[in-house]
Amino acid sequence: MTKTIQHTVIIGGSSGIGLATARKLLGPDMKVTITGRNEEKLKSAWKSLGGAAGKAAFDAAKPDEVRQFSRASGLSTIWCWRPAAARASAPSRRLT
Repeated sequence: MTKTIQHTVIIGGSSGIGLATARKLLGPDMKVTITGRNEEKLKSAWKSLGGAAGKAAFDAAKPDEVRQFSRASGLSTIWCWRPAAARASAPSRRLT
């Protein structure tokens, strides 16, 4: 039987809640990729995860950069969820 491995991309995974989420999810059944704008901060976060996660530096506020990441990583869909307080002005949306 083939084992299914899930892949989660955490936008803003170089610190705070994103990095904590990466730590919780990372395991044998879950591939995790962390992203962020600041390459040095991203590299530090990646090292703190033991180098077990993937990493990609890009600005998630720029749809073209998100699409480029999506194509390069082979992901078919990336969704961007926003906190409830921010949804009134800019709802969650599909980016790819």
